[in-house]
Amino acid sequence: MGPLLISALLCAGASCDDEGETSEKPQPAKGFDAALPPNPAIGKSPLDIKYEATISGLTRFMRDLRVAIMSNDEPATGLMIASLRLEDHETWMKATFGDELGKALSDQYKPQRDEIGLLVEVLREQFDKGLTEIDVGRYQTKENPSSTGYQSAAIGKMVKPAPLYSVRLMSKDRKQTFHIWSFVHDKESFRFVGKLRAVATKRALGGRDLNEYRISDAERLASSGKPAPK
Repeated sequence: MGPLLISALLCAGASCDDEGETSEKPQPAKGFDAALPPNPAIGKSPLDIKYEATISGLTRFMRDLRVAIMSNDEPATGLMIASLRLEDHETWMKATFGDELGKALSDQYKPQRDEIGLLVEVLREQFDKGLTEIDVGRYQTKENPSSTGYQSAAIGKMVKPAPLYSVRLMSKDRKQTFHIWSFVHDKESFRFVGKLRAVATKRALGGRDLNEYRISDAERLASSGKPAPK
């Protein structure tokens, strides 16, 4: 599995758990959403896939992708994963962040774009562990305490504002979390753009990059030195 994509997806903590560990082993998810009808948004090509630019729109996308992956529907899974590519990434990055920063972000993003198919197994692993609850965040102002440091910095450096989205996959008791970010909405559906690390200098503390945490958790971690949930 490609290290570039994996490093872009993994949560900051070693275990992805929220505060307080549990000794109970997560159980594989089975049969959820099995009775739901096929989503007409899934067509014959990635360009047919359309979801509205809202929290509920990305939640629906992730739920439909979860169903496709867990039911081993390879055609639907392939189309939905392919649709997450930001195809004209150079133009989008430069239009959103300006020429210089846009070029740096575009260069950083290209390996993730090329390896987007690896996301299937990353997600399947989390669903199999029972992380089937979906929580979506939408950020469009700098210094939102629920956004990560990189998301906040990215929003602050945009010359053309564009909301950033996070997806957290959680266990039903919410004690385990896997964070995937960032997504943007472009041309009628969602695209995965990754952490956008070129927007800020890494804030290192004890081997952790504080910019990968929620701003509120990063400040608490910086003051206490204790691990914080992503």
